[in-house]
Amino acid sequence: MFIANATGEYDFACRWSATLSVYYSAWNYCTSTRKFRTFIFRPEVRYWFSDGHRGFFVDGHLSMAAYNFARKGWRYRIQDVGGDHPALGGGIGAGWRMPLSRNGRWSAQAQIGVGCYALKYDRFENRPDGQLVDSRSRTWFGIDNVAVSLVYNF
Repeated sequence: MFIANATGEYDFACRWSATLSVYYSAWNYCTSTRKFRTFIFRPEVRYWFSDGHRGFFVDGHLSMAAYNFARKGWRYRIQDVGGDHPALGGGIGAGWRMPLSRNGRWSAQAQIGVGCYALKYDRFENRPDGQLVDSRSRTWFGIDNVAVSLVYNF
């Protein structure tokens, strides 16, 4: 989906770390009726079951996500209300980190998370300059993170 992201992690105790991730995408995919625009800010606290911050971990996270989504064939394009009402929520997750190098600098990580979010969004006709159809509010629960990452330790 061509989402640029940057993540920093700080180990603050033997088996605890804090992570801050920022994601950004401003893409229209070949047409204004197919887009995945988002800005996500996601702090997270992790507990590691092994010393050295390797192996299995669990996390608790919060998240703020501004969004503007449309797919070809969808009747509506959805966007957080006025671009000023991001999805707010949080959840839990789990992951695994495995070293790739002998010196421990490089690792691979897989992670999955579930969360609950308060959404307030506008629906527009999914066509160029589509008119506002309505505004809606709802609570959403589901998978909010699936990631495979290459990690470098300083």
